[in-house]
Amino acid sequence: MSETNFEVYQAASVPRTFLVVSTSAGLDAGPPDPRNGFGSAPALDSLADELTAAYSASDGEPVPVTLKVHGFNMRRGFFEREIIADAKAFRPGAGGATTAGPSETFRPDDRFLIGYRWPSEGMLSRESLRDTGKAVWFSPAIFGLMLLLPLHGLLVNGDLERMLGALAPILGRAVHAVAQVVLQLEAPLVAVLTEQVPWLAAMLGAALAPFSGPTGGAIWLGAGLLVLLLRLSTYSRDRYRVIHYGVPDLGEFMKELEGRLHARHVRVRLDVIGHSMGTLLLINAFRVMSDFFHGRRESAPVAEVTGLQPAPSAYNEIGRDGTFRLGSLILCAPDIPAVMATTDHNNYFQSALRRFDSIHVFSSDRDLILKWLSTIANWMSEPRHDMAGRKLGNVHLVRGKRPPIAGPDSRADWTLWPMSRPILLEHHLYTSDPVGQATPAKVHFHDCTADPSVSGSYGAMAGASVVVTGVLLLVGMGLHSAPIAWLGGVLGFFLCLGIVARPLWPRLRDHGLLGSAIAALSEPPTLMMYATYWRSWDPHGGYFRFGSRPRQRICQVLRDPDAFPPRDAQNHPIEESDGPIRYRLVQLSP
Repeated sequence: MSETNFEVYQAASVPRTFLVVSTSAGLDAGPPDPRNGFGSAPALDSLADELTAAYSASDGEPVPVTLKVHGFNMRRGFFEREIIADAKAFRPGAGGATTAGPSETFRPDDRFLIGYRWPSEGMLSRESLRDTGKAVWFSPAIFGLMLLLPLHGLLVNGDLERMLGALAPILGRAVHAVAQVVLQLEAPLVAVLTEQVPWLAAMLGAALAPFSGPTGGAIWLGAGLLVLLLRLSTYSRDRYRVIHYGVPDLGEFMKELEGRLHARHVRVRLDVIGHSMGTLLLINAFRVMSDFFHGRRESAPVAEVTGLQPAPSAYNEIGRDGTFRLGSLILCAPDIPAVMATTDHNNYFQSALRRFDSIHVFSSDRDLILKWLSTIANWMSEPRHDMAGRKLGNVHLVRGKRPPIAGPDSRADWTLWPMSRPILLEHHLYTSDPVGQATPAKVHFHDCTADPSVSGSYGAMAGASVVVTGVLLLVGMGLHSAPIAWLGGVLGFFLCLGIVARPLWPRLRDHGLLGSAIAALSEPPTLMMYATYWRSWDPHGGYFRFGSRPRQRICQVLRDPDAFPPRDAQNHPIEESDGPIRYRLVQLSP
C-alpha cells in the first residue's frame, strides 16, 4: 500500500508523459489499464530523474512542464487515453488512420506533460450506481418516505397507471399488471389486520394517507426522484471530491516532487491547463500551495551569520528557492462564478491568479452545461444569486456595451466588453475599473462562442434538429403518446426559431437587447451537438478538439507565452481583437 495519497505512472510509448492519480477517495486505487498507454510501476522517482536530466541539459533554464487537470464526469480510462493523445497530438482520420498535428500537442518542444487525475466518479458508472443503491437502501428517509411509500400508494390506487398511461398506453398496461400482483399479495394481510387488530389498521391507514392520494403521492415521489437524480448526476459529489480529495492530493504530489527536485537544485516552469470543475481544483490548490510553499532562497545560511533576513522568493514562484515557476494558467470552460474574476469577493481567487505570469480564460456563451446544469446543481449552495447563474466559462465579449465611466479609468479605450448572459439580459463583468494600485494580474479572455468546436456548424445543427424532431413525433404517434408528441412539437418549435436566429446572431450580437434575444433564441440547436457526437463537437469540452482554433490557441500559449497580447508593427500591445475568437486583455488588481 502506498504511503502517499497519490500514485505516479509513466507512459509506455510516449516520452516525458506521466499520470498522477489521486487515491485518497478510494476510487482510483490500482495501476492503469496497460491498454490505455501507461505502465503499472510507480514512477515518481522516474519523473524526478528525468526532470533532473533535462535540467542538466538546459544550461540552468527551468524545465518546461504542462500540467493538465480534467473536469466533471471524467472516467479514469478516458482521461488516460486523452493524455496520451495530447502528448502525441493525433486525431482519428478516415479509415481509422491518424493525422499528425505537431502544432496541437500539449508538450511542444519535447517538454514534459503531466495529467492529474482527481477522483471523478462518472455518471452512471458502476461505482456510481452501486454506491447510490447502497445510499438509498441505508437512508430510510429517502428510501421509505420519499420513494417506497409514495410509489406504493400511487401503484395500488391506480394513480400511477393513469399517469403513465397518458404518457404511453403500453406503460400503463405494464404498471396495471404489477399493481394486480401487489394487491393479490397484500389482500390477505390487510384483511387479517383489519379483522383482528382494527385499531392498528386504522393507525396505519392514517399514517399512510399522505402517500396514497394522487397529489400527495406525486409530490412525495417527485421530490424523491429529484433527490435521486441529483445524486446520480454525481455533480455535487464530484464537487466534494475535487475540494476535499483532489486539492490536498495535488498539494501532496507537488510537495513530494519539490522535495526531490530541491535536493538536486532543479527548477521547473509550470504551465497549467484546467477544464470545467478542474479549474476549481486548481484555484484552490495553488492558493493553498502559495502559503504552504512560502520558502527561502539560498541566502538563508548567510542570514544565520549576519542576522539579515533572507531574500524572499519571487511572487510567481513556489517551493524553496523557487523550485516551481508558475507560467500560464489556462482555464477552459471554468465552472467558477464569474464574479470571482472581479475585484470584489475574490480573496483566494485573486491571490492565486497573481501567482501566475498570465491567465487565459477560454469561454463560450453556448456552453449549456455551465449555463443550465451547473446552475441547477449550484443554485441552492452558492452564497449569492449572481454566483449561481453567471459562470466564468460563459463570459463572452460584446462590442459597444459601454457602461458609464467617470474620471480616470483603465477601460476608456475598450470596445470589447466582457459580459455574462444567464438567459436574456447581459451583465457587465466589470462594473468598475478593474485596475487598482497594486500590481495587476493579466487575464486574457478568449471568446470562442463562434467557433464550431463549441457551437457546431449551421448545416449539421439544422439537419439534426429536423431528424430529432421527426423521430419524437413518430415515436409519439407510434406509442399513441400525446406527451411525447407534444415534446417533439415544442422542441421542434424552439429548434426552428434557433435555426432562423443562428445566421442572424453574428450580425446582431453587438446590438443591445436585440442581440441578447437573438443569442437566447440561438441556443436550442446547440443541444443537437450531442446528436452529432461523432463530429467531436462539444459545447463544454470542444476547446480540446483536434483541428479546432481553441486548441491551436492553447498550444500557441504553451509554445510562446508572449504571443498574447499580440503586438502591432510598432511593437505596441494589441489588447483586444475581433475574429473567429474574440480576444480581450484585462489587467486585474486585488
